[in-house]
Amino acid sequence: GATVSENGNVLTITRPGTYVFSGNLQDGQILVDVTGDDVHIVLNGASISCSWSAPIYIVQASKIRISAEAGTVNTVSDTPNTQIDPLTGDPSAAIYSNDDLVLCGSGTLNVEGNYREAVHSKNRLILSDITLNASAPEDVLVGHDALLCQNATVTAEGGIDCLKSNNYEAGFGYIYISSGVYDLTAENDAIQAEQRLLITGGDFRITTGDGYTATPDPLVSRKGIKAAKENVILGGSFFIDSADDALHGDTLLAIEGGDFTLYAADDAISGKNIALRGGRARAANAVQGIVGEVIHISGGEFSVAVHDDGVLARPAANPLDDSFSLYPDSVTKDVHVEFSVSGGMLVVESEGDSLDIRGELKMSGGFVMLNAPVEKGGDPLDYDKSFTMTGGTLVTTGRASYTPTLPSGDSAFVLDAAFTSMRHAGEMLSLRTSDGKLLFAINPAEDYYNFAVYSCEIGIGTTCSLLAGGTPSEEEVFGVVRGGNLTDAATLSSFSITGRITTLVSRADAPIPDTYPEGPIL
Repeated sequence: GATVSENGNVLTITRPGTYVFSGNLQDGQILVDVTGDDVHIVLNGASISCSWSAPIYIVQASKIRISAEAGTVNTVSDTPNTQIDPLTGDPSAAIYSNDDLVLCGSGTLNVEGNYREAVHSKNRLILSDITLNASAPEDVLVGHDALLCQNATVTAEGGIDCLKSNNYEAGFGYIYISSGVYDLTAENDAIQAEQRLLITGGDFRITTGDGYTATPDPLVSRKGIKAAKENVILGGSFFIDSADDALHGDTLLAIEGGDFTLYAADDAISGKNIALRGGRARAANAVQGIVGEVIHISGGEFSVAVHDDGVLARPAANPLDDSFSLYPDSVTKDVHVEFSVSGGMLVVESEGDSLDIRGELKMSGGFVMLNAPVEKGGDPLDYDKSFTMTGGTLVTTGRASYTPTLPSGDSAFVLDAAFTSMRHAGEMLSLRTSDGKLLFAINPAEDYYNFAVYSCEIGIGTTCSLLAGGTPSEEEVFGVVRGGNLTDAATLSSFSITGRITTLVSRADAPIPDTYPEGPIL
């Protein structure tokens, strides 16, 4: 089922079947040209290199499977001198296929793409179980129609993108990853789907560009995980250090599970429509935290520490299409902008506004804690249209001159405490009712003068105590303890709720500095 060229450097497979290769093929090629049937290539300790074309080139086959035999290490490499078809650009990778390509087996496959790409399938590229180490000056692993990964261990380093599906046609251009370990270093995007992306599990360590210390280039995308249409993550463990957005979905970004540590030179989480429904994410360092047109949090635990706004809800660049830009030149018509919380938890530490909502702010459940800067320049809450609260609790800390506003909704009550001296980050502050119920305990991330609580858990006649210090019985998550008991706390004030707004200290008696005080606080 195979023939060898006269000079002995091209082996052409013309019939379906299983072909086993071991040993070295220097400056040669395995070429598959089978009509309408499957071919299985087994690499059993093989090293294949080619200076003039793709070392493994699938011209046609119904499906091609390349497996690395257990306990073996196999290498495939091309050179920058690869000769391509001037009309099609084929073959652009060290392993190149015009049809579905499966890389599998429990052995190791090293692919060195020195011309453009490491592995490219013009249909679907499937990675299953294999240990794959790949590098390329441009894209590393490309499945034009789709890229599917299951239980693969992938180390990829690329001059452009690492994992990519780039078919613009509807129904194609998607990536699905269910499990595995992925160590990805990309100059541009680490994972990029032209249409949709779904991740249900796996362990990801991702770096793009120069990481979060870089200056973003508006003309170059260097995102961690990106989908042009839908980016949906249901599970997995993620460490992302991105020179752009860490997580991005042009039309939809949804998180329902997983554990995330995010560093970003731009936004930690970005998309036109964002749905945060589960999981735990910590944006440890970013310019802005969560940026979108419509943002809804219904579950999970999220923390963002940012140099500008914590949550920015604003119109997309062009309301007539699905594109989303953080800095649009203009907005041509009025669009619906909303930030809403119905469950879960959000903690924000910001140098700008904690919430900057260019539309409607709604809260019907969950817990939100906003650490605004003590100096002038950022407010806990900044919204353009309305603030409606029918459930949940929102806590803010910030500078002394901040005055909380009363949200609409008869069930929302506000506690406003303006301290006469600055309180420091890390000093626990708690609110407990007279019947012993601990509503919450917080360890603020920044120094502050003002402390405000917006809550539907307290009402007229509720007697509360504001406490300092103490030891909570429940786990602290992102500086917040919800429920349980508190021991060894000192009472700062006991009071009763007598109206929609309860003020503990007269603001006239509180300091009103707009800049951080110099010297000791007396």
